[in-house]
Amino acid sequence: MRAQRDVRLFWAAVRACDMDEQMDRCANLTPPVPPLRAISAAEIARFNADGVVCLRGLFQVRWVEALARFVEQIARDPAQLRGAAVPPTTFLGDSFLWKTFDECRDFAYGSPAAHIAQQLLGSQRINLLFDQLFVKPAGCAVATPWHHDHTFWPLSGTQIMTIWMALGDIKSDNSALEFVRGSHRWGKRYKAVRPDRLAYLLESALDDPPDVEARRSDYDIVSWDMEPGDVLAFDAFVLHGSPANHSIVSRHAFATRWAGDDVRFAPGPATMPLNWRHGLRPGSPLGGPLFPQILPRPLAHELGSRAYGPEPRDPELLAATRRLYQEAELRQRKGSDAKQAPVGADGSRFRGEAPASDE
Repeated sequence: MRAQRDVRLFWAAVRACDMDEQMDRCANLTPPVPPLRAISAAEIARFNADGVVCLRGLFQVRWVEALARFVEQIARDPAQLRGAAVPPTTFLGDSFLWKTFDECRDFAYGSPAAHIAQQLLGSQRINLLFDQLFVKPAGCAVATPWHHDHTFWPLSGTQIMTIWMALGDIKSDNSALEFVRGSHRWGKRYKAVRPDRLAYLLESALDDPPDVEARRSDYDIVSWDMEPGDVLAFDAFVLHGSPANHSIVSRHAFATRWAGDDVRFAPGPATMPLNWRHGLRPGSPLGGPLFPQILPRPLAHELGSRAYGPEPRDPELLAATRRLYQEAELRQRKGSDAKQAPVGADGSRFRGEAPASDE
């Protein structure tokens, strides 16, 4: 319970501080808690060689239970994310949740996740990129296509990774993630592809990802059965995907994305639009209110108004993002090779607001 108490004391202290004179003193109150055990040299070597490693026994139960309750609540009432009801068989995802939901903010700032990223990346500084939830309900017919994450994001650098936490039992029949072992070392950059084949992303000049599903025997594919609290830590360049959920069990997961010392802001076409003001210029190291530093310590001046309450998406930026998507969709419709988003026999689709990435 000490870690939970420390998190509560931190936010109370930040709110009590004079925002001009006492930021650094307030920030010193909150180092994230360390994992329950050290990551072994063998696990680090596996991450570097394969691009992915399954890690167990790192997170205190309270963090797992808090996220599981949060995601279950969202699954019951997804209108909290977009303000509209969605079908019960829809693949549900959303990102930058820490900007709105305190459970996610506390996890990013207080849980062992940043320490895990620091050990695996070998980086002194660790910045939060964003967080993301995934709910693939029982009977959801949408598969996550094979892709890698890096090209979704307006970033350059190699020290970028995901910590993807299971919030229930996950097996192959309820859409376990699969990875092409070692594909992060191919030196390839592929077009960002979502299940709905978002037209904006498909305008990239990069090559399509290889059709792993059609030639599975040609690739070294690895996957794991997982229990609540187990995590997959994987490189931003490793190819991965997941099948439809053919089981009677919904699959819930929560991901945090992390960046190390060599990562820079690199906006470009067909990458994720950012719907909050961030103040970064091309080539800038990450930091500020959208990509805050968590280690070696959080910086209270980067929190801004998020210490006091939710920070909704900027209406002007959100409107600009929607225009980008609409214009790309119109251009696609004029072409001869426009493709529909995949729809299952039950009408299920992927629903995601922004192209943060797919799992």
